[in-house]
Amino acid sequence: MKYIHYELKLVLKSKLFVFSIVLSIVSIVIGIAGNILLIEMEKGLTIFFSGFSLSTSSILPLLAPLLAALPMADSFINDFQNNMTTAIFVRESKEDYFFKKFISVGLSGFLSLFFPLTLLLIINLLIFPDYSNAYVGVIGGAFSSIFSKNQLFYAVVIIVNSSIFGFIYANIGLVSSFYFKNRYICVFFPLIVYFLPSFIFPFMGCDKYEPVTTCDLTSNTATNGYLVSLQLAFLLISTFFVGYKKIAKGNLNI
Repeated sequence: MKYIHYELKLVLKSKLFVFSIVLSIVSIVIGIAGNILLIEMEKGLTIFFSGFSLSTSSILPLLAPLLAALPMADSFINDFQNNMTTAIFVRESKEDYFFKKFISVGLSGFLSLFFPLTLLLIINLLIFPDYSNAYVGVIGGAFSSIFSKNQLFYAVVIIVNSSIFGFIYANIGLVSSFYFKNRYICVFFPLIVYFLPSFIFPFMGCDKYEPVTTCDLTSNTATNGYLVSLQLAFLLISTFFVGYKKIAKGNLNI
């Protein structure tokens, strides 16, 4: 726990974490700007939903994997190049190191999306304290039944789901760094995992399984909460075991 706490203290002070938060806020503002008229008319939680994905100019879900990976996805490369891994592996096994790194990197991705989205919801509630259901169009996709009953709860679901998404995609970047020498590849690799299936799955009739549905819950009306949860669980488990197997063998390509 001391190592994880130390890593989180470093990341919260890092320029990349701050940059990720600032980029998230800019993305949110762009989304809000595209829906000003609806926000003025409907009030409620329209600021939050517009800033996230329900606006013609919403870009946050498009950048989410990058925002999650930016703060710490290349941290293993940093440790290796600074010879920290040599000292660490004397004190503990590579497997223990990986487990701690997996948690700390995941939490950095979790917080990268949790902080700006929570701030967005708080600001929305301060501006429009009456969060009764507002009309923002017909909403489908995962957890849409919650939206129709309680939009505030749906907003909380979005924050929790996005934060878990950030935890997973930050670690996809981490594990990719075990295979690639370039830190830029490990930061952008989560974007490839996120978008590439969107060009393939529709031709296979599997568009409801596209990874983009795990962040932008309204992107495909054919999906549901069960499928989104299943995809995230699969990504989490497979990412962990791919990374664990690689580091346990010790043949790290750095």
